[in-house]
Amino acid sequence: MVEIVGTVTVNSIMLDGNGWTIQDSNNDGALTLMGEGRITTQGGNITINENIAGGNLVKAGVANLIFGGANTYSGSTTVEAGTLQITNRAALALSSGASVSTGASIGLASVTVTGVPITINGGGSGDNFGALKASGSGTSVWTGNITIGSSGSRLGATQPKGVLEVTGVIDSGGAGHGLNIRAHNDEGTVVLSNSNNAYLGATTVIGGVLKAGVNNALPATTVVNLGNAQGQGTATFDLNGYDQRVAGVTGVVNNNVPAVVTNYSTTTAVLTVANTTTVNGTAVVEGNLSLVKEGSGTSTLTRGNTYTGTTTVNEGTLELSGLQGSIETTDYFLNGGTFSINNSAAATNKNSRINDSSTFTFRGGDFAFTGSADSGVNSTEAIGSLVLDRGFQTVRVVFGGTNISTLVASNITRNAGGGVVFLTGANLGVNSSSMASASRLFTMTTPRLVGGTVALDRGINPGAKNTWIVSYFVGSANEISGGAGSVATTPNTFVTYNAQTGFRPLNPIDEFTQNAMVSGNNIRVTQNLSVETKTAINSLVFIAPTGTTINIDNSQVLTVTSGAILFASQANTISGGTLNFDYREAIIYANGSGNSTITSTITGSGGLTVAGTGVYVAGSAGSTYTGDTTILSGTTVFSSSSSGSPGAVTKGPVGRRNLIFAGGAIRTSQAIGTRTLGNNIIFKADTTLAAGGSNSSFTGSVTLLEGDRVLTNSSASNTIFEGVIGDDGQRRGVTITGSGVGAVIFANTNTYTGATNVNGSTLLVNGVHSTGSSYHVGSGGTLGGGGDVNLAGGGSVTIGAWGTLSVGSGTGNAAALTFSTVGKGALVFTDNTSNLKLDIVSDASPGTGSNQTADGTRADRLLVSGNSSLNGAHLSISTIGTLDSATFSAGDRWKIFDWVTGAPNGTFTINPETDLPKLKAGLRWDLSDLYSGGTIQVVAVR
Repeated sequence: MVEIVGTVTVNSIMLDGNGWTIQDSNNDGALTLMGEGRITTQGGNITINENIAGGNLVKAGVANLIFGGANTYSGSTTVEAGTLQITNRAALALSSGASVSTGASIGLASVTVTGVPITINGGGSGDNFGALKASGSGTSVWTGNITIGSSGSRLGATQPKGVLEVTGVIDSGGAGHGLNIRAHNDEGTVVLSNSNNAYLGATTVIGGVLKAGVNNALPATTVVNLGNAQGQGTATFDLNGYDQRVAGVTGVVNNNVPAVVTNYSTTTAVLTVANTTTVNGTAVVEGNLSLVKEGSGTSTLTRGNTYTGTTTVNEGTLELSGLQGSIETTDYFLNGGTFSINNSAAATNKNSRINDSSTFTFRGGDFAFTGSADSGVNSTEAIGSLVLDRGFQTVRVVFGGTNISTLVASNITRNAGGGVVFLTGANLGVNSSSMASASRLFTMTTPRLVGGTVALDRGINPGAKNTWIVSYFVGSANEISGGAGSVATTPNTFVTYNAQTGFRPLNPIDEFTQNAMVSGNNIRVTQNLSVETKTAINSLVFIAPTGTTINIDNSQVLTVTSGAILFASQANTISGGTLNFDYREAIIYANGSGNSTITSTITGSGGLTVAGTGVYVAGSAGSTYTGDTTILSGTTVFSSSSSGSPGAVTKGPVGRRNLIFAGGAIRTSQAIGTRTLGNNIIFKADTTLAAGGSNSSFTGSVTLLEGDRVLTNSSASNTIFEGVIGDDGQRRGVTITGSGVGAVIFANTNTYTGATNVNGSTLLVNGVHSTGSSYHVGSGGTLGGGGDVNLAGGGSVTIGAWGTLSVGSGTGNAAALTFSTVGKGALVFTDNTSNLKLDIVSDASPGTGSNQTADGTRADRLLVSGNSSLNGAHLSISTIGTLDSATFSAGDRWKIFDWVTGAPNGTFTINPETDLPKLKAGLRWDLSDLYSGGTIQVVAVR
């Protein structure tokens, strides 16, 4: 032991041996470091309990150095070798920052170190538990920011049940370094508790537990790698009740030591995997979590996964493969992308990869089942219900080699306006006696069939042209006599069902009447055709060259008994007369490469559903069918306006009842003017406002259902919602995005209760909205209008970085836009990249000065009731029409702000040369009243 009396000043010190302790029993001195401040330790543990004062400190030497006192040195802390052990939370209290070299460590002995930034390099000293590690059996906390200085840098915990929690931001200094975790195999844990971590590389858990302490504790772009080639211990990522988005999850499994993603918390967590390249997942996903697949890449699951939440595919492919790949959970939601069960790799066939009672809810996503190619190995998978909620989705069953692949569903559920299926597969549903080279899809409950002849168990029936079909299925088959089902990307036929063969595509040549309307039959048209007598057919496939037309004589009616019409080729039209669907739901599959157009008057009582990947032109202004019109996919074009009053349409291109947006895109057919539809609108899915066409006006009420709704605006024309926009009482919101220069306009008193986000394009609020939770404008988005936004619940209106608030109703006239907030709510401009735009419209007395502050028609006005924070936002004021520099005179004054409840916090950024209207010589703008009275005026230069 070395006792220090008073202050001892050193430039460097070397301590050799084991058990040295330097202390000051009287607490009246200090060990003051000068110059380099190097402390070199050799041998065993060295403890300094004395206050270390001075500037920089360098820890050198392989032996441990223990800081047990409250130190006051204020410079940097550099650990070049060995371990610097911290047992006093104030040991680094005043240090300006720390740096750990490769092969060295800072260890925390169940203490909290506050506010010290650190750069870490390498895996640590000796035990390789990290350049920064918890060395005690309790919880140690590092609150400062961490920079990963090199590849392979680690954080860790050395003791059983020891915990290192990091609350600071972890980054990699712009380099591509990742973060490595190595904690004790007996519940050693590293907790990340900051949602702003921004390192650019992978997150690798070599062993122990990595635990989330907040939502999105890891960067969304990181790939999580679990395990190590040596199989030293279980590597676990515990979501801990928090949601996390990553770019992939994979594992290294060796010595049968598992790599696990889990959630031990009773609060359900959501793991979102958003990869754009293929990530092969050998980790096990378990626990109280739900899995969401996003991103365009493929993510494979090759282990037995036991998580208990839902499985959702929004984009890309989620694939079960390998010898063990399986999921035990039972609820699947296919909103986009593909869910794939793939047995194609050699010696990996596995029957029953998913629970036999699983429910698959289809909302636009695809399902693929691929069988084994191993000789003599057939593949079978049994699932529960297929729920066709919405969307146009592909179900693909593929055999491998010369084997048989069989997919069995307990039942198929679909309501009117629900989803439809493109079913494809080589030799799908062939003769029941076929024992090789066949794909089959069965359901234990016979689907709803329409037609005159039962499907045969021997497959194609050339003697019948009226075989039953499932109207909400289309398929693909080889277009030759005797041609069986094929794997294709576009449909060309309808699908039937037999209990022995399963679903089977009708042969396009043998099982259709060609180019003639024969009562009760399935019809295939490849050339111009006239319907001269009243006829009722079962179904219609229109597959012909561009410009081909089926013309119904004006006095005649063509009835499609099943309701199913497939446009399968190019730009084709059904025109003239009446197209009737009786009581059946009409399903129009628009899969042609050009417009699929119906200008005939449509009648019936079962509604109409639009599906497919092409363009459907609703061309009749006189259609009177009842039942809802549902748009599932593709693009629907409105070529005429409706008749009647809002919510009470008497006829029009989409009939008389509700218009349901359940996916796809919409636009009008003309270049100028406005198409007006009075049908009530229901949003059940996100919708695109497609480019082309003129303004659209929807005058009926609007209801948001089943979630927040995104409108992607790609149009150069305006889309106006004149009816009240409400929701189902579940706090639904609206997001406007896209790059269209046309505006989305809300014109009524809206009642929806969720958030409004403008992430692109323009939203004009020209009505009143007093029930929303918040408004936010992101980069590239513009919020404007001349209405009232009243956020009574404490929400805010936030104009984010590179977002714009532009007062104006889009009419060219002056407008007043009002924002009212209460409590902690406010109008907030984030920073000086946020924008505010207003216009001066006219001058009451050109050439002579006049006070126009009481005349709201002369300039736009922003009225703010509640708090407001300007934060240097960019303000620009422009003119409209004939106003120019000669118009303005000294004494001209306009009121452009009304700070109802008091002056704002902060000021705007204004460049008089570029942000204000030009004035003639001798005049200038006076902004002295801008933040109090809200006025601007022209004054003479003095």
